Amino acid sequence: MSAFELLRQWELDKLFEIISRWLHFVTSFWSIYTAESIMEMRSERPEVHEVLSKFIISDDVLLTISAKIEAEMKAGLTSDGGSSIAMLPSYVPALPDGSEEGQYVAIDLSGKNLRIMLLTLKGTGREPTAVNNNYVVPNHVMKGTGDQLFTFIVNCLQRFLQEFGLVEANLPIGFVFSYPCELLSIRSARLLWWTKGFDIKDCLQKDVVSTFGRSFGNEHVD
Repeated sequence: MSAFELLRQWELDKLFEIISRWLHFVTSFWSIYTAESIMEMRSERPEVHEVLSKFIISDDVLLTISAKIEAEMKAGLTSDGGSSIAMLPSYVPALPDGSEEGQYVAIDLSGKNLRIMLLTLKGTGREPTAVNNNYVVPNHVMKGTGDQLFTFIVNCLQRFLQEFGLVEANLPIGFVFSYPCELLSIRSARLLWWTKGFDIKDCLQKDVVSTFGRSFGNEHVD
C-alpha cells in the first residue's frame, strides 16, 4: 500500500471513530429522553407526545444511517464524483504531539469574518497562548474579484503584524480556507465552489494558495 493510500485510510479510520462516538451520544440521548420524558408526556400531554414521537430515531435507523455514511465514504475514496461525500485527501501526514515550540500566524477566512491569530507554542506540558483580531469582509469584496479578496486579506494581515510589532519577525503562516477545495499538495488547493455568501467567479478552479501568495506583491497592498 502506498503512502498516499495509507494516509487516506488513516483519515477514514479517524472519521469513522468520530461518527461512531456521535451516534453513541445520539443513541444514549434518545434512550434517556424516551424512557423518561416521552413516557411522562404520554400520560400528561398526549398531543405533545404525538408530535414529538415523529422525531424519535430508533437504534435500527441510526445503524442504517451509519452504514450508509460508511458506504458513501468508501465510495468517495474509490471514485471521482461517485459519492455524496467527496473524501478529498488533506495531505496532512501527522498530528501535533504537544512538543512544538515557536510563534505562528494563522489566517482563517470563514464567511464574513476574517480572523488573524498569533499562536505561541511553548512545548510539552505548557499551555499555548493566542491573540487574535477579527475583520469583517465587505459585501463588495465577497462578490468581487479574487484580486480584491486576497488584497483585503493581505492588508488586514499587515495591520495585524504592525499592531503586534511583528513586521520584521518573518513568522510562518497557516492559511485556513474553509471552502470546498481539491488539495493538490500540503501547499496547493484548487477551489471547487464557494459557500457562505461568497461569489467570486474568477477564483473558481484556481489554486487559492498561489493566488494568495501573489497578492503580497500586489500594487494595491497598503
